Amino acid sequence: MPTPFPHPPYAEDQPLAHLILTTHVLHRGFQLGAGIGYLAGITRSFLKPACSSSPPPPPPPPLLPLPPTAIGAVVGMSLSGLALPVAMWGKTLVEWQDRSWRLLESEGQGLVDSWSLGGMVLGVAVGVWGLGIGKVVVRGLSVLVGGAGIGCLGGLVGLVAWRGVYRL
Repeated sequence: MPTPFPHPPYAEDQPLAHLILTTHVLHRGFQLGAGIGYLAGITRSFLKPACSSSPPPPPPPPLLPLPPTAIGAVVGMSLSGLALPVAMWGKTLVEWQDRSWRLLESEGQGLVDSWSLGGMVLGVAVGVWGLGIGKVVVRGLSVLVGGAGIGCLGGLVGLVAWRGVYRL
């Protein structure tokens, strides 16, 4: 996978080890939090009409999963950012270098990164295009972060589907 980070032949020579591992952990935390937030938002939209005695509301708007996805993504990224120093407390530079080198060496991890980042960009672009620039300004970050979160998940689903077809 093409990466902006240098990747030497030996783990002990890996520069930017802290940056590489931190970027990876924050990205995975964003993705996990977005998945949990998206599932919570969709579940809430289906359970809410069943719990009330009023007539069923119209179908939910397409923006409904964006705020919980955005909240989940930010919370997931924040918690993973807090967990990284705890997990790596007392580790030497060589251990950081080894873990970051292994991330860059893994072909599967490179594919996950590429597809999920592409999905994030596409998710933000679709959110901005679908709403129009003026409404994005009004809605603020929930559209951008929620769109990035749903796009990140969509990229992962796309990768799984592509790998399934590719292996046939």
